[in-house]
Amino acid sequence: MDNNCPTYVLLHQAREADVIINMDASSDVQKDSFQQRVDQIGARRGLRYTKRHAYKPGPDLKDPDRFKDCYAQIYDCELAPRPPTVIDSYGKEVTTPPAPVCRKPCSMIYMPLLPHERTVPGFDPSTAKFSGSYNLVWTPEQVETLVKVCAANFKEGEQVIKDVLTETWKRKKEARESGGVRVGEDVNNGVQVQSPAQGMVMTEGVRQGMGGVGIPNRAKAQ
Repeated sequence: MDNNCPTYVLLHQAREADVIINMDASSDVQKDSFQQRVDQIGARRGLRYTKRHAYKPGPDLKDPDRFKDCYAQIYDCELAPRPPTVIDSYGKEVTTPPAPVCRKPCSMIYMPLLPHERTVPGFDPSTAKFSGSYNLVWTPEQVETLVKVCAANFKEGEQVIKDVLTETWKRKKEARESGGVRVGEDVNNGVQVQSPAQGMVMTEGVRQGMGGVGIPNRAKAQ
């Protein structure tokens, strides 16, 4: 999933993203491996992600609602020191690349492509042969089947998306109205560096981890 989802690219500091809606149609979405992937990717960018709710699929394979609450999973984010090494997708320890780290947290909504029995009974996008990566010829019926399940997946997670976007807007509005400063965790027990434009306080250690990148002052623009 590291390669299938553009998470690392979307987390580039220049994008200043507040929320990423991460839709994943990988074949291993039901193996609960996203936390491992996002830990690896987040560490490269100086971020730590925590799953907000420990939702799991129901044990009854015949239950049409066994994936309830799994269609849109919220991952909360905080700034963290960037480690010198990370574990890559193949389980090997590799040196963390000297890429820019994020200046602010970025929430994530993870939306794996899951079966939806009430829409298309018996169809599992992860195991159906025609929806695999190596099938390049689809019938109109197969396309329609996948479209129906994708639409049903999104509908299940729509309210979660609205809730996260709303809470993010409220948090930024509160920071802006209070002068644009919100106290963040001193992850390195060092000197805190104010960043009014980003609505947070960063530690000197995190700032140095950016390779001396300056923090733009956009308070007037807001």
